[in-house]
Amino acid sequence: MEWIKKYRISLIIFGLAILYGVLNMINGRFQMRDLQVYYDASMWLFDGASPYGRAFGLSSGYYKYSSTAALLFTPLHVLGWFPGRIFFFLLISGSFAFRIPQFIDWIQEQLKTTIKRDAIAALVVISLIGHFSRELLLGNVNWLLLVWVFSGFILLKSKPVLSGALFALTLIFKPHFVIIIPWLILRREWTSIKSLAVSVPLLLFLPAIGWGWDDNLLFLKEWIGAMQAHNASLAESANTLYGIPAKLTGIEGSSWIVLFLAVVSFLILAWMLRHFREERANSSLTETNRLLEFSALLAIIPNLVHTDTEHFMWTFPMLVMLAIYWLQMKGIGRWVVGVLWALSLIPFAFSTPDIWGSEGARWLEQSGVLGIANIVLIGITLFCVSSLKKQRAGGGLKT
Repeated sequence: MEWIKKYRISLIIFGLAILYGVLNMINGRFQMRDLQVYYDASMWLFDGASPYGRAFGLSSGYYKYSSTAALLFTPLHVLGWFPGRIFFFLLISGSFAFRIPQFIDWIQEQLKTTIKRDAIAALVVISLIGHFSRELLLGNVNWLLLVWVFSGFILLKSKPVLSGALFALTLIFKPHFVIIIPWLILRREWTSIKSLAVSVPLLLFLPAIGWGWDDNLLFLKEWIGAMQAHNASLAESANTLYGIPAKLTGIEGSSWIVLFLAVVSFLILAWMLRHFREERANSSLTETNRLLEFSALLAIIPNLVHTDTEHFMWTFPMLVMLAIYWLQMKGIGRWVVGVLWALSLIPFAFSTPDIWGSEGARWLEQSGVLGIANIVLIGITLFCVSSLKKQRAGGGLKT
């Protein structure tokens, strides 16, 4: 049937997600501990109590997000805990199934390529299978945040006000996405910036309608304290750009943070200035450059802040581009990139106790090799894009 062919990838992804959920139920693992934090925090907030500074579910289950974010989970209480888990699992699964092919098609449209979607989707899903499964197991919001922020990027030109609102929505969950604001300024997306500037305070002070200004200000203060506590030892966070050299050299302290933030900021600025020069000579490169810049910023976030391992799924747009360009490469370059990609996936996608045992998986996640793998994936994507740009400029590539 035609509709099955059209939605084949979506059906496969959704079917695999449902199968994973059923297996978790059978094995007693359908607990969704992260969702429990949001669910319980929203209950405490709705009862007029602060959700901060207390553990929900597990000893590590502290709520670290804005009070407005917690309110978004209150409708689940209408369903109850078990039906709420099923609903949220289906929501994430459906988003995987629908958005992955949709984003692949949109990225191909921007890159003006026509590579078979099935091949791209297979490579990307394999590369992110560990993060996707963990997102479903824990019931977290990292994929939904990526959907919002990348949808905001897609809508920048056609609906900039809505774009800014989507950026604001992601920021009230995780201020890590503040990294996109300098990019918006450099790219002169003024309408989206204005919308963002208005939407953030509106969202943050929304709970004041029900709880009053004093309680809302208290919640905001406690939220800031929770974030500071979570990122108190950035230089010791093994997968960050600061933690990796600190781990290798044994030198600790905030000096690594200052140094690497300065270096990364300078490199990103120099990279974008180079793009601006390219675009003045050839305006057709603008869409590719914008996509590459925005995707790289999302991908590098887990290397800049102390985050959970599933946040590395924000490399998704970069991996789509990597798959598109790698499938077009030929010769030794394709082999080199392929080997580096495959090696990076050992800590990036397959750091599971089922393969390496609990100690081996913990080492892959906490030794810094996961952060290094993410940097390698970003690096080989940039290499592929650069190589293909040169080939196209020389007329040696057809897509």
